[in-house]
Amino acid sequence: MFPRFPGPITGDLEGDLAILLLAIALIVALRAIDASRARNSRLASLAAGIALAGVSVVLFIDATNAPNPQFLNAPVDAARAAQGKTVYDHFCAACHGTTGHGDGPAAPGLRIRPVDLTVHVFQHDETYLAQAISGGMPAMPAFKERLTSEQIADVIEYMRLLGHQAR
Repeated sequence: MFPRFPGPITGDLEGDLAILLLAIALIVALRAIDASRARNSRLASLAAGIALAGVSVVLFIDATNAPNPQFLNAPVDAARAAQGKTVYDHFCAACHGTTGHGDGPAAPGLRIRPVDLTVHVFQHDETYLAQAISGGMPAMPAFKERLTSEQIADVIEYMRLLGHQAR
């Protein structure tokens, strides 16, 4: 894993570079509408602008999907994770799989594939994860009526353990 460097705009230097490249791509692509330029020059400007925009999108996706070191290095409470495993096996494993990779037995029949929790869990803090579990996501049901806040915290702890085991 490569080290991540902080950036002044997005908090991640790679994300900031993506924004900068997108701005450059727009400037280069705008040269393509200058009617006083030769046709080949305008086409080259347009192609370069599109290529830079594509690189920008790839960089931004990589930056937003990178694990947050703060969550990556957080210790796991083994006792809470053990309690969370029981809840996870009952409510989550059918879709997210026993190892958290989004490959549970129900996953192939779903319209949207469940996320790989071993990656996803290191991208967010406990508050976000608890809200996602409690309130649900577009392709995931809400569990606020079925799980207590303690059970949700235990599941999050178990998900972090699965993430560490996957590394």
